[in-house]
Amino acid sequence: ATIKLDQFARDKDHRFDELKWTFTGNKFLRINHDRVRNELKVAQPYEHWNGAPETITFTVTDPEGASATTKAKFTVISVNDAPVAVSQAYQTKEGDVLEVNATNGLMAGAKDPDNEKPIEAMLVSKPQNGSVKINSRDGSFSYKPNKGFYGLDEFTFKLKDKGGLYSKVETAEINVSFKMKDVRKAEEVKKEEPAPAAEKKKTTKSKKKKRRK
Repeated sequence: ATIKLDQFARDKDHRFDELKWTFTGNKFLRINHDRVRNELKVAQPYEHWNGAPETITFTVTDPEGASATTKAKFTVISVNDAPVAVSQAYQTKEGDVLEVNATNGLMAGAKDPDNEKPIEAMLVSKPQNGSVKINSRDGSFSYKPNKGFYGLDEFTFKLKDKGGLYSKVETAEINVSFKMKDVRKAEEVKKEEPAPAAEKKKTTKSKKKKRRK
């Protein structure tokens, strides 16, 4: 709040710049007296603060020592503030589905100036190299990388509080690591596979075939 001090005092015998102002009574509210503009600025001690009302006493004194006093009560009205989401990072392996519970999900580390918990997690942009399913109520989710994909993938999300305000959009990054395949085991399985029945029958007939003279 900005207060024009020349609206609070008049002195027929002295110029306004000769008057001395003092301000008392504020406990948390910050006050700044701009002597050039004859203004008093009253502000919150920090963002989102909404403490008890405070009464500030204004005292103006002229060069001869005569003074006058008035009081003003300041109330900071509480309003709903948006939640603050946090970027997240996860990892999984190629071909493996990533299952993330609520504790480690999209609401993990989220803050709200009103000391409230977010009530909804919303997907903003989908991952490019996989698919994701989000539980909007608690922020848990499952992510499935595309077949054969490994590397970095990501999707974006935002959180909503019970007052209907949304956080800024944040990113969930997923590191999909390359999974080594057991080539030797695959070759062993291939060697142990029995030949198809049709091939066996064909081989048997070829053995019984006689040469013509």
